[in-house]
Parts: sequence; C-alpha cells; structure tokens
Amino acid sequence: MRKSVAALAAVAALPIATGAFAKPALPPVPEPHFISPGDQDVAWFDLAGSSRGDATLIWIEYAAYGHSRLWVRTKRAGGSFGRPRPLTGVHVDAVEAQAAVGEDGTQLVTWVELDRDTQSLKVASRRPDGSFAEKTLASSAKVATTIVYSTEADLEVARDGTALMVLVAGFRGRSRVLAIRRDPDGHWSKPEAVSSGKRGVRYPKVAFDGAGAATLVWERGPREFPDDGASRVKQELRVAVRPPGGRFGRPRKLSKTGEDARDPEVAVNARGDAAVVWNATHGRNLPGSRVGVAVRRAGGDFGPPRLITPPGESFLPRATIGPSGELVAVWNRDRMTKKGFDCGCVAPVTAHGSVGENLGGTHRLAGRIDDAVALARDPAGNAFVTWLRSGRRRDSFDNRVQGRFLGADGYVGPLVRVTPAGDHGELGALLRSNGTALVAWVRYRKGKSRIEAVRTRVRP
Repeated sequence: MRKSVAALAAVAALPIATGAFAKPALPPVPEPHFISPGDQDVAWFDLAGSSRGDATLIWIEYAAYGHSRLWVRTKRAGGSFGRPRPLTGVHVDAVEAQAAVGEDGTQLVTWVELDRDTQSLKVASRRPDGSFAEKTLASSAKVATTIVYSTEADLEVARDGTALMVLVAGFRGRSRVLAIRRDPDGHWSKPEAVSSGKRGVRYPKVAFDGAGAATLVWERGPREFPDDGASRVKQELRVAVRPPGGRFGRPRKLSKTGEDARDPEVAVNARGDAAVVWNATHGRNLPGSRVGVAVRRAGGDFGPPRLITPPGESFLPRATIGPSGELVAVWNRDRMTKKGFDCGCVAPVTAHGSVGENLGGTHRLAGRIDDAVALARDPAGNAFVTWLRSGRRRDSFDNRVQGRFLGADGYVGPLVRVTPAGDHGELGALLRSNGTALVAWVRYRKGKSRIEAVRTRVRP
C-alpha cells in the first residue's frame, strides 16, 4: 500500500483575504472514544464521508494465522456508527483498501484480496440496513501470466452516485492505468485502459466536478525509487478527462518537460475548476524538492505548470478548491539550520491567494510536527488540517493531535488541541459544512493499537 503522507508543512491558496491568525477561542474538545473493538490490533485505517454527515470507517486488523482482515463501520447523517462488520474472512489477506462516500449517500469499499496464489479485486456497497453487498470485479489465478492489480488505487463517488475506481495493473511486464465505472444503479463496467506505452505508471488520482466529469492524473516514468547516486531519472505527470457518461480522452503531459514530477494530487470544484499539485524533485532520493502546480478554469485546459515554493525541502502537497476557484494546498517543509536540513523537525506553514493569481505571504501554523497529517475538505473549499505535534525529546513517543481550520477566504482558525500527550499515529478527518469535524487516529496502548475518534467544532 502506498506509504502515508510524511507530515504537514505548508498551505497555499492560489482571492487574497485577511490572512492574520485568528484569535477567537474554541470550546473544549470533548473526550474521545474508541471506535475499534478492544480485542483487535489495528494495522491501518481509512475514513471517508460526505458533507452532510455520512461516514465510512474501514481498517485492517492483525488477525489470526498471520493474516490481515478488513473491517468496516458506517454511519448515516445525524446518527452514530453502527456495529463493526468484517468484509474478509480469517484465512485470506486484504490489501489496498479504499472507502468512498457520495453526497447522495452511496458508500463503497474496494480492496484486493489475496488467497494463496489467487488475488481478486473486490467491491462492497452498503445496503440500507448497514450490511454490505460484496462483488468480485476481477480475479487472477495465475499471477505471473495474467493481469496483476497493484497496490495503487483511488476511489471517488460523484454527486449522482456514479463512482470511478482507478488503479494500476501490470500485464506482461508493462503497467497501465485502468478505470472501472459504477453507474448509480450499481452496475460496474469492464476496465477501461486510460494509459498506453512502455513507460511505467503509478499513483493515479481522480476527482469529479458537479456535472460528473472526471479528471484523472498519474505519474509516468521509468522507475519509482531511484537509488542514491543513480543516474538522473525523470518522472512526468499525465492527465486525462472523462465527460459525464463517456470515456477518457487522450492523455496529455501536465508537468514541464525536463522537470522531475512525482506524487500528484488533484482537486476539482463543482463548476469544473481544477488544480493538480505535485513534488518537483531532482530525480534522486536526496533532500531538495519544490511544489509544482497547474490549474484549469472551468471549460478550459490546464495552464502551464509552475513552482510555488522557493528552493529548499517542500514536498508531498495536498489541495482543495473552493466554488469560485479558491485553492488551498498543503505540503511539508523541513526546517533549515546552519548545518543543513533538520529532517526531524518539520514546520507547518500557510499562505492564501486565488487561482490565476500569485501566492500570498506565508504564515507558520505550529512548531515541529510528526510524520502524520490529514486534510479534510468541505464543498465550500474550506479545509481542516490535522497533524501530530511531536514531543520535546526526539527519542520520546509522546505526541498529540492538533489542527487548524483554514477558510477558502484566507481565514486561519485558532489552534485546536484534539488530544493530550500520548502515543498516537495514523490520522483521518472529515469536515462538515457546519464547521464541525470528525477526527480519528490510532492510539497505541497496552501493546495494541486501537482507533480513537472525537467530533468537535473547529470553526468559531
């Protein structure tokens, strides 16, 4: 499964608004509660939801016989989470799980199931009673000679319940970006090959606009992780657009020729404005990267790519876009010291602007943070960014969950302290239009890891 985001560092918005830090106080954060069973040891989780309050929580349990088992809990708007339900048995392994929730109430989970020498692409949709109807989309009994579904996938649901699963599949030594469509009636199509050619592909990301058009972006290049000291390796980004009810058009290059571009993220608003952000590096696993961005106005094409951070160590961006084109992006920035980059201390920073305009000034959000971050979005382009605030001692396991509300208009909310000091990891968050957020994390306690969560107001 793709590695989790390392840490939060900067937020940028591409209309400039009053950017000073907000002073109003928020009410105390309620006491958190565990939402995974006490007898389970959680390896990983994912939290997906809608702006009206529907939510799906999935997690992988370290199960019996050395297997990894997939579980799910769901809730409807105004209600609470139902009981935990297993989606896989105890004698198989579940990997590359994805959850997605639509504004119409559609709740989907997909995963790859490994059973001895067979791997299957599975999907489950929530029934009205909270149970899940499971289906096998593809299966490979001879992994070495047939299509292999890799651990790189994305799942999104449009407003009308249409869903797209995009993934990377290998066939005879080559990889392809595939798209599988689910119509609102629940029927899944056959895989559509979006990419072609001999070069490898990875990390597909997809997003819908309000009309149901999909924007898909992925990384294309010869190899994924060049070794230190290896020859310079260039990766590029490709983008393809699918009209409502149609097929993806011909892919086009998005990043600048000769520039190394990796780890893309895409954000699209209801009217069709879009922004893609990525890491622009020198092509080796060495410090030194910048954040790249390309934007598209509704009805147009993506403009030329540009870098929005100075030379240094800025990487792994995330983004959200408001209804009028307000862009909020999040990335890491390592602190620079006299001896060079201090990779153990990342400082979160924020800045605001608008699509088509220059980036505004930056503001530091907090001090050093740990290696986990979550960005929650609402339809208005607002964001709630959460991170793990590391302890004072580098050898200490104590940290705490913190965050800030970032308005699409440039408003920066006060610091929200979600937990006291403890041993926390793996963050997830959902932001509702009423200014409340559901924040979840893994808490390590008594030799086991459990999922803990709290619902709190993050916008005064």
